[in-house]
Amino acid sequence: MHSILTAIFLLLLVFSPWHVLGSDNLQKTMNVDVALVPPMVVKHGNSYAGFDVELLEAIAEELHMSVTYREVPFARIFDGVKNGEAHAAVAGITITEEREKFVDFSHHYFDSGLHILVHAEAGISTFRHIWDIFVKNKMYKWFLSLFGFIFFLANIVWFSEHHKEQISRRYFPGIFDACWFVIVTMATVGYGDIVPRTWVGRILSSIIMMFGITFFTLATGNIISAMTVERMKSDIQGPRDLEEKHVATLEGATSVDYLRGIGSRVHAVPSISDAFTMLEKKEVDAVVYDAPVLLYYEHHDGNGTVMITGKKFEEQYYGIALPQGSEIREAINRALLKLRQSGFYGNLYKKWFGDS
Repeated sequence: MHSILTAIFLLLLVFSPWHVLGSDNLQKTMNVDVALVPPMVVKHGNSYAGFDVELLEAIAEELHMSVTYREVPFARIFDGVKNGEAHAAVAGITITEEREKFVDFSHHYFDSGLHILVHAEAGISTFRHIWDIFVKNKMYKWFLSLFGFIFFLANIVWFSEHHKEQISRRYFPGIFDACWFVIVTMATVGYGDIVPRTWVGRILSSIIMMFGITFFTLATGNIISAMTVERMKSDIQGPRDLEEKHVATLEGATSVDYLRGIGSRVHAVPSISDAFTMLEKKEVDAVVYDAPVLLYYEHHDGNGTVMITGKKFEEQYYGIALPQGSEIREAINRALLKLRQSGFYGNLYKKWFGDS
């Protein structure tokens, strides 16, 4: 009887596909569930790559384990871990208090957050365009300085020309006549009703003309530059602009609850690529999801058709999802630390994200 039980136990060890063999003399296998979330998890033919995949395989190598993958929708990324079919799950998974109730996580290995992706043709309205140029880009300072300088020169003109009958002898409205003279001279559009009669007025007029040419050249260049930059922006500049907007995101992601909380009309899709397709077809106003995923798409498949708008918000941290009480959690954490100290992690980060 004892020998029969022993034989059954050995058979279970050999043929159980979801068990990590405990003996150091036998090949260990880590069964991992993944969801396609480039650049964290990318599929090439029948194999997988990406930041998460390469990091996990380096961890497995440190633990002398092999890795097998099973692809699942992101909305079901925790199912295998919870029911014991998978030893781990990776797909740019954010660590949250709610998720910690039914799975364990490794130490966090990636700092992330949410970004907003819009169509490249989603230009801002005319009023907001003007507002952003003169207020956000502080162009108003140029014009305040100009008006102050014009008023200063106008006083000199009035003192030198007011007795020549072209400018009122009284300060008011004479100062307005002088301001008009300075503006006309600065813009080099020629003289009309007021012509300088004194040498002081003529010398000052020459200075004003040279200053005007320089100023308007610089001002025009700065305004055109500011207009070009602002035209590349969208009416959606941050989370507050997403209220009542149609926004696509990944089903099961933390961004779903966030968007509903701010009043967006959420379109939760099973694959992030579906969200990108909806944006390119202009079926939604924006896509909101994790920063590295949107930045990667913007610079690769979406280059020229979409753009990131605003700053990153809702700071997040990625971790490897593990079954509660996982026996390999501490080993994974030690391997993560070793890979950071050895420089492997830094090189892997540069490979997928550059020096940003």
